[in-house]
Amino acid sequence: MTNPFHNIHNELLADTLGDLDAKIKALQVEAKLVKTELHDRKVETVAGERFQVTRTETTRVALNQKALKEEFDQAWFDARSTFTTVESLRITVRKDVLGRAA
Repeated sequence: MTNPFHNIHNELLADTLGDLDAKIKALQVEAKLVKTELHDRKVETVAGERFQVTRTETTRVALNQKALKEEFDQAWFDARSTFTTVESLRITVRKDVLGRAA
């Protein structure tokens, strides 16, 4: 399948990504408000017409990297670590055209 954005110029791709990112952030804020309301109501499970929501709890464990590096050494830490390259795209509003933004 061909990517629907394959023939769009880079500048329009940047604007499209920025618009989508803004919409996603707005939706995340709205979703957080709904989640907070369900939490405040202490809802365990609820089924709507199209979706069911079930609350669960888990415990997340995180190692204190700074303490490990201090207690052992950097070589010990590195030998037991997995390193992965992560690519990120930073999206910022162009302040020079902010007043013209649609």
